[in-house]
Amino acid sequence: MKKKVLAFSMSAVMLAGLPLNGLTAFAEPVPPDAPVPDWVPTDFMSAMDFSNEYGATHVADGKVCIVLRQENDDRYTYSEDVAVTGDWDDDPCALYRDVVYDAIQKPEAPDEGSKEYEEYRALLRELEYLPYDEQTDSYSPPFRFRVLVYDMLPESTLKFTQKYIYKDVERKGFTYEFSNDREGGITETDLCSWMPDCIAEYSAYKSTHNPISLYENYIVYCGDVNFSLGLCLDIEQCGTARIVPVFRQNIVSNRLMMLAGEPDYPLYVYRVLNNGLVKVTAATYFAHGETPEDQHREEFVEYFGAASPDDVRIIDPGQFTEPVYGDCNGDGEFSVADAVMLNKYLLGSGDLFYWTLADLNEDNIVNAADLSLMKQKLISAGKEQEEPKIIFKGAHDYSPYTFARNETITDKYDFYFTVPLALTPTKTKLEFQIFNADTDEEISHSEVRSTGRTGGYVMSIDAHISESEVRHYYGIVTLTDISNPKPGEPKSYKTDVFEWTIEVFHEIPAPPAA
Repeated sequence: MKKKVLAFSMSAVMLAGLPLNGLTAFAEPVPPDAPVPDWVPTDFMSAMDFSNEYGATHVADGKVCIVLRQENDDRYTYSEDVAVTGDWDDDPCALYRDVVYDAIQKPEAPDEGSKEYEEYRALLRELEYLPYDEQTDSYSPPFRFRVLVYDMLPESTLKFTQKYIYKDVERKGFTYEFSNDREGGITETDLCSWMPDCIAEYSAYKSTHNPISLYENYIVYCGDVNFSLGLCLDIEQCGTARIVPVFRQNIVSNRLMMLAGEPDYPLYVYRVLNNGLVKVTAATYFAHGETPEDQHREEFVEYFGAASPDDVRIIDPGQFTEPVYGDCNGDGEFSVADAVMLNKYLLGSGDLFYWTLADLNEDNIVNAADLSLMKQKLISAGKEQEEPKIIFKGAHDYSPYTFARNETITDKYDFYFTVPLALTPTKTKLEFQIFNADTDEEISHSEVRSTGRTGGYVMSIDAHISESEVRHYYGIVTLTDISNPKPGEPKSYKTDVFEWTIEVFHEIPAPPAA
């Protein structure tokens, strides 16, 4: 929702039925038939239009309107937390209207041949799929809209958080915050004050920003990706700074029927954790392409420098230096001196210049596990390898999941193999296997795909997750020379064990209202 500011107007006071001094607050919501500005929804269809034009919130005519999409399902119980401040005898933020629209009245037919008649016919085709109530002559959609309108007095604030209970678990939705200054200018101050939360705002943001952009120290990805066509989106980061997601959502249009093949509108918002430099790469490609040409991989790269998490800027590519992981002292090399610095830091007797480069397992914590990995890396660097090594790793070493207690979810988890060209000097057939390192049981996986990078391959497994745990896997790659009429003997390579940490939370944050 774009930032909205406008002054407290006398016309808004008259519409609300308030005395002209505008200082009386309502103890109870005004009845649904009380006058409101024409942009405030007054039925289901206008609420859906509101959501598609403004998202969840809009400020105009001295009023705050919040439109919440809720499931028309008895398994959901909705509530909210409302906090207001203001030095007034009456409520500084008066609830002017609170109405739920959960039915669609059958529309009257306009004149045949008109543009309105074609829109009427299109609406009827969508309504045919909804339950119809003859007594009320209305249709029941699978979701409803709750419309709240607030009057805010000058020098007051309003904080509204939607909550709901589903399967006996309370979940927290998005929080909307507003502030009214001394002159009566209302401003939305939450993340949605600038972050798009509907297709109209998404398109407007995308038209003025690159796919990867910077907004108020947030790094934002905003680019169309049609996942229904088989496209995949990967966002990678590297550098001395690290970014973490604070919001991930596929922005959708509110409509009664979703059409197959509609484009997707992913919006990812990140915060920088520490000072340093970071390169962010967003890549799209076709998941099932067998060659880089089939995958049509496209990349967009942006570079950022952070003096602190609250001072982030876009920098030129020449200002970015590729990080050397393990380089704790910042001299551009990985050596025993870095292990000594990390050891002193862990003992509390020294500083750490670049903690992200010391975080070798990338779990956002620097501890003894990283020191152990650093020592192993130093030992390996001192040994001559007889032949290049196949690298095996997962999509993320650490994965948080959030779902209700006593549930099991099934997730797709990606594994990546990098096979050095030195191992495939001729035409080579490659076969991949994944094993549970604790039981040596082979795990079935999806079709192997190229990542679009030289020697890179990826496949996925179905992971059944119920509780927090640590899982161990290893891979075996079999290479067969098929360049000659008589194939050569296969060679098998067993990878190092890969550790995947799963952490399950039972507090489930709900997505913001669409």
